[in-house]
Amino acid sequence: SDLSKMIQGAPGLANPTPNENTVEVHGVPEEFREAEVTELFSLFGKVLGTVFKEKKTFFVTYSHYQECEKALLVKEFKGDDFDIAIKEGPHSRPSTAILLKNMMTNDMLGDSEEFEDALLDIKQECESYGRVVHIVIPRAKDVQHPEGTGGVFVKFEGKDGASRALKDLNGRRFDGNIIEGQYYPEDLFDAGTLKLKL
Repeated sequence: SDLSKMIQGAPGLANPTPNENTVEVHGVPEEFREAEVTELFSLFGKVLGTVFKEKKTFFVTYSHYQECEKALLVKEFKGDDFDIAIKEGPHSRPSTAILLKNMMTNDMLGDSEEFEDALLDIKQECESYGRVVHIVIPRAKDVQHPEGTGGVFVKFEGKDGASRALKDLNGRRFDGNIIEGQYYPEDLFDAGTLKLKL
């Protein structure tokens, strides 16, 4: 096929959690696996990983947002036997708000004193990247945000602060845990809709 001619095969890569540098790819031929999709989308930049989502759909994560933008500008690959659409990933739109996972332990969430200490530490850490407007950490007894329990939701004054925080904190260890960070939609944050999974 036309598409097969573009593919030379690619080594297996680590598959990071979809983040702000991820595009969502639809219409991939069913015979294609992660390695082939990775090789194809390396045309736009360095691919850190490719994750199968569902039938004919993959997440492709780049090392930088600029590479993600290049892929989004193309919008689609077309040929005689394929029509691949390129769309924004679930967390690719930069925002002033971020979500940090795996920062809070059960002890921190369950003990009020530990919770307050952790909240202060996290606030001080985040303020090193930019002015923090608001931090929310839902706990199990927080009936307002039951689907956000344990997540650290932070809103910065500007997108630069959020971007700096993500670049530095994503993948870092905090109290023995590996932090997973992503942009969080500003409208949902402002509306008080805080969820670990969107």
